[in-house]
Amino acid sequence: MKTKYGNLPDESLVVYMEGLIGKVWKILPLKEEQSLTVERYIEGLLRELIGNQDLVYELSNNKDFLSILGTLNELINVEEKEIYRSDIFKTISLIERMKVSLVGESKWII
Repeated sequence: MKTKYGNLPDESLVVYMEGLIGKVWKILPLKEEQSLTVERYIEGLLRELIGNQDLVYELSNNKDFLSILGTLNELINVEEKEIYRSDIFKTISLIERMKVSLVGESKWII
């Protein structure tokens, strides 16, 4: 995978995306417990993702990546439990789909 600073092994991207799924899952209990830091956590995750968009060229035009950014951005304002739960599951599905589209089929699933 081409990055701003050279090539990144596909395996590294897969490991990162698996970690990203964990970071998205973490939003669920933060929202349900009405944590005071949930907004800051989501904003930090968005900054990380936008930074990666500048770093990894393939992310710039990836429609799933843009959907992830938009969904997480609006998740900050969502209060209804069913909606934010649905958005969390949607985001995780998008990450899985993006992983397959960027690095290939399920041989990379950890």
